[in-house]
Amino acid sequence: MELNKAIEDAAEAGAKDVLQQDFDNLAVYPPNGGYTDEEKVALRSIASVPNTESALRKVLANASASVIFNMLNWFDGTSDPESENWTGVTLVDSDTVGDPPYAMLHDDFYDKYWDWRETRGDKGWSLDMYDDDAR
Repeated sequence: MELNKAIEDAAEAGAKDVLQQDFDNLAVYPPNGGYTDEEKVALRSIASVPNTESALRKVLANASASVIFNMLNWFDGTSDPESENWTGVTLVDSDTVGDPPYAMLHDDFYDKYWDWRETRGDKGWSLDMYDDDAR
């Protein structure tokens, strides 16, 4: 139930951020994320459309839930991520006090974006604001 609450909370906050044009709060992922001036104009233009907040909540919740559903499938062993290095995962209740003897998944999450971006290839667009041409 906590994941469903987190999805709803994130969808609600994201929709409000779009309507309130809080672009800094909307650019947490990926690292170096942000919006071009043209993207800001597009987001501003939908703020006045009736039912936008409700529609955005649904789109954001669905996108979030899809990611979590896929991740849970990986954890359950009913599907595998597209990685040559995947060996599976086992979740156990932890009674460790203090620092755990293993890496924490959330600690590497944002940094791994850059690894993903490099392997995904050029789609003609990206989620971040990094300028490939500046290299």
